[in-house]
Amino acid sequence: MESFTDGTNQTSNGQKLLTTKERQMNAKFQAVLLSWFRAAASAAVALYLAGQTDLKTLGMAALTGFLGPALKYLDSSATEFGRGAE
Repeated sequence: MESFTDGTNQTSNGQKLLTTKERQMNAKFQAVLLSWFRAAASAAVALYLAGQTDLKTLGMAALTGFLGPALKYLDSSATEFGRGAE
């Protein structure tokens, strides 16, 4: 970390420094994206391996992979990144 004498929260090249809370939120957002990607890729690959090659169908399967992480977010007992998480 750099120290600042002018009271700003920016580096010498103008980049904003992230606070600890912002870094934690960024890490949680990355975890949510990774969870969605795993679910979406699994759904699309499973259909492809079953012989489905229609791109629209595979795309819809990948899109519905979003439901798992979305439902986890809505679950108040999910402590990883659900509504019950800090």
